[in-house]
Amino acid sequence: DPLGLFSIDSSNQSLLILDESRSRSYIYPIELIIIDTSQIKPIYCIVTIFISNIGIQFTCPFNLNTSPYLFTYKSIPTHSIDPLTGQQYDYYDSLTIYGFDTFTTSNIAKCIIDTEIKYSNEINDFVFEKELYYGYINRSLDSISFVYYIDEPIYLSIKNRNQYLNSFNITYQLINQTNINLFELDQYAGIIKYIEKNNTFIKYSLLILARYENLITFTRLNIFINDDKQLLYKFILYKPFINNYTIGYLNERNLNLKILNKKLSTMFSIDNNNGRLFIKNQTLILLNGNFYNFLIGKFHIQINILAKEIIQCSLNRFYLPIDNQLIGFIEILNTNKNYLKKRSFYLLNYNHLFILEREHGYLRYRNQNQLIMNDLILLIEIEHSRCLITMRGFSSIPYMMIRQGNNLNMEIEKLMDYKKSSGQIQLRNGLLINFDIIPSQAPIFSQKFYKFSLDITNNTNKKIFIGQINAQPYNINRSHLIYEFILSTKYFIIDPDNGIIEYISNKYINQTIIEHNQIIVRDLIYQQNTTINITIHLYKSELISFTSQIYYLTISEILLPGSIIFQSNISNIENLQFSLQDYNIDLFTIDSNTGQVTLVNYLSNQFYTFKIHVSPINKIFIIK
Repeated sequence: DPLGLFSIDSSNQSLLILDESRSRSYIYPIELIIIDTSQIKPIYCIVTIFISNIGIQFTCPFNLNTSPYLFTYKSIPTHSIDPLTGQQYDYYDSLTIYGFDTFTTSNIAKCIIDTEIKYSNEINDFVFEKELYYGYINRSLDSISFVYYIDEPIYLSIKNRNQYLNSFNITYQLINQTNINLFELDQYAGIIKYIEKNNTFIKYSLLILARYENLITFTRLNIFINDDKQLLYKFILYKPFINNYTIGYLNERNLNLKILNKKLSTMFSIDNNNGRLFIKNQTLILLNGNFYNFLIGKFHIQINILAKEIIQCSLNRFYLPIDNQLIGFIEILNTNKNYLKKRSFYLLNYNHLFILEREHGYLRYRNQNQLIMNDLILLIEIEHSRCLITMRGFSSIPYMMIRQGNNLNMEIEKLMDYKKSSGQIQLRNGLLINFDIIPSQAPIFSQKFYKFSLDITNNTNKKIFIGQINAQPYNINRSHLIYEFILSTKYFIIDPDNGIIEYISNKYINQTIIEHNQIIVRDLIYQQNTTINITIHLYKSELISFTSQIYYLTISEILLPGSIIFQSNISNIENLQFSLQDYNIDLFTIDSNTGQVTLVNYLSNQFYTFKIHVSPINKIFIIK
């Protein structure tokens, strides 16, 4: 998986695709290697994935048995006897596929492929796929480069390697001792790297050996060094476009490149970390013509601006409590006969925040419980046309308690197909809210629940203030509110008149505890009441110790997305919540319950830093 497109969820043995937008970066079929390490001896599996240009609606097509090229799964156990039970078993094919299917009630279809297969005892000659390999290196890209053939890195491989029972024991070795310091050969994957050492040679010829048990074979790899710098870049830019839209990439890194023309530097910009040329000011570009010709350092840039048809489309939102990542679907408004046919949707920006399903136009948040802080304009390509959609940002979805019979309650009833006492809805003004409907004269809280925390390290034999809850009465001049806990509690008391909550000191508490309860506020005059949830954390900070306030990590430059890069030493302590601060949202994510930090994308720089905040103890430590 050279591009890190796939991942394994070991908890349910699922094969996941991480970024559907990059799926066509591969040459298909893809052969993935999966190792099951749960047994005494590893079991190796090979999964072959084919891509289809035909939109297959059903996950389980009727021609599955006659057309095996939709999915192929070959399981090759190292032994035919289970090492744990001693039971003998046969080789088999088995694959369970879950897919999106609009014709099922749950929108999820399940397909099981389970057919026996037979393996041939015929073994072909142990030889390379090619007697002679040719490759090239573009030394202008980086000081370390893979050896390429056409547009893909070269993978040395034995012909029909899957016929060997332990095919992962096939190893590759570089024989040339003269050039051994210039090249690195992965002995299992067969991929080769060139490490530049300011050499003047433009051609190398390497002898490579492959070994499997008592079999050996050789091949030769001829490598040419391409040191030509690309000086002219031509780009085509299609209207409409927006600020921060990527025009293209320059094959240069970390050269401190600048756009020399001051006027054009206000329109375009370049990221020296990855060579990305992007739009800085859309308005100025549109006002100054359709062709731009300028220099970035010594590189000549030409940008030709063409127009694509602009169509009107809208985002139809879903409000599904079972799937808070699904936002809605893209609907084309000015539909004509050209758009009645099947079409594909492509998201051209903010791919780190959203995923747009190609066939039906379903839009999802890339991460669960994701909040968009500012308004964003999404640029979407539909066949040969483009449309713009505004995503309204909010720091959090506001919550409202709404009394029955008022104007807002009546508006919600008109917007909903059936009456609901609570839920989420988008009002006519575009505001998205969470709401609860309460009796017409009941007290109102400004939030859905209360959460408090208290450090009891310095325990004293007296009451300790925790916090206060406050409800708004129906009639401030006549109402009389009384607060009380619904469930009895031995640690806390609440003042019935003002809602102040206090902790009753207990010197025998030596651990972090969490208490969930409910508080009811009654209006004695209007004889109506409201209930609200409350959570209280009690902890002793002295029992929660960090091994360090600053952690230094060293990780591989080619670490795959989905890899765990940090695990807190206090993750086993209950009732703690973890969050990232001052971090790159495109690279890192954290499990709020365990503090486990995971890599989202490939790394491009040599140094990163971020902070981890731990609540309710309000501690911060730094990762470098």
